[in-house]
Amino acid sequence: YRRQETELWHSLGDAWLMTRADWKAYVPPYEPVFGDGWEPGPVEAERTVASEAAEKALRKHQVEAEHQRRTEGPPVAPAARHESVPLAHTHAPHPETNSDISADSMDRDPDRGWLNHLKATGATIVIVTYPRTGSNDKELTVERGEYLEVLDNSRNWWKVRKYDPATGRMLVGHVPHTIVSPFDDDGDSESDVEPRRPPAGKIRAGGGYYR
Repeated sequence: YRRQETELWHSLGDAWLMTRADWKAYVPPYEPVFGDGWEPGPVEAERTVASEAAEKALRKHQVEAEHQRRTEGPPVAPAARHESVPLAHTHAPHPETNSDISADSMDRDPDRGWLNHLKATGATIVIVTYPRTGSNDKELTVERGEYLEVLDNSRNWWKVRKYDPATGRMLVGHVPHTIVSPFDDDGDSESDVEPRRPPAGKIRAGGGYYR
């Protein structure tokens, strides 16, 4: 029976044996004509091709997204970059507790002033336990003892914000969650981590330092 079926298909010619992709000659659009002379509208081949291209692009995006999720790396986004924002224009994570960082406190002790600002705004705070240099524009370079504000901890790489005393700006990027520890204001979480040393300078008589 199978042999007879094969012979039947071969007897119908190449048009019944070859796919559209394998067909070398031009393939005109199929326009059926019924016995009463009625003809439907032309087949929109272009719409079919566009639909197939869209499906391929969607499948490719899904594969890339799944690969990114499995590698647990920093989330990839076309516009994901270090956000260097002037301190005065940065919004607190909780609008109901708007608090600016005192310039005087930042001059005397940048780390302590930044920490006080985070506590005043009710931010989620972590402290860096291991230094790390970012390897691309989405990763943040951090030093041991720095205080960070957690913006998103839904992945293994956390999106955080830090204050850069050298520029007076806040930087946003990603760090692995394994190099930070939660900050406990009630306890003494800083005791296990040596805070960053201030820039080289002379100590004022009343505390602080100047260059």
